[in-house]
Amino acid sequence: MNRRFGRSAILAALCFAAAATASQAEDIRIRRVSHSVLNTPSYNMDLRQPTARARRWVQLECQFDTREDWTDDLEFTFYVLLRSDNPREPLVLLTGTVAYVHVPAGRQHVSWFYIHPNVIARFGAVEGVAVELRQRGRPIAAEASSAQHRQQYRQWIERLPAREGLLMLPADTPFAMYAPDLQQMIRQRQQ
Repeated sequence: MNRRFGRSAILAALCFAAAATASQAEDIRIRRVSHSVLNTPSYNMDLRQPTARARRWVQLECQFDTREDWTDDLEFTFYVLLRSDNPREPLVLLTGTVAYVHVPAGRQHVSWFYIHPNVIARFGAVEGVAVELRQRGRPIAAEASSAQHRQQYRQWIERLPAREGLLMLPADTPFAMYAPDLQQMIRQRQQ
C-alpha cells in the first residue's frame, strides 16, 4: 500500500512539474533571435579632438513575450558561433548570461548583448546565434537565428570550449542609451 501511494505521489509530482513547466512555457515565449551589424553610434561632443572612424559592432537580440503581470528571474544564455580564418580554431563559441527581474506583461520585450569590433576582428564573423531561457533555474524555451542553428546549437556547446566574458551588455557599450525604455531591469549580483 505504501509503495503504491509512493509511486502515485511521485507520478503526481512529476505531472505537476511538467504541467507547471508547460504553463511557464506558454506564459513566456521567445519570439525571435537575430544578430545585426551596427556602426558605433555618434554622440556629438565638440572637444576639438579628431574623431575616429565608426567601427562595426554586432548586436545580438532576443525578442520575447510575457503574459504574467510581473515575471521575475528570467535568465537568458546566449550562444554565439563565430567562423574564424584561423585554421587552428575555425569555430569559436562565445557565451553570455543575463537575468532580468520585474518584467511586466507585454509583447516584444528584448534582451541584447553586443560583440566588440576587436572580438569580431580576432575571432571572425557571426555564423549563428542561439538563446536558452530559464526561469528560476528551469528551462523554459530555446530558440536560434535559423532552423539549422536550432538543431545544431547543442552540438556547439558539447564540442567547443566556451569563451565567456566577451559578450557585452548594453550598459558596457556605446549603445547604453539606445532604446533605454525597451531594456529590462537586470538582476544585480549579490556581493
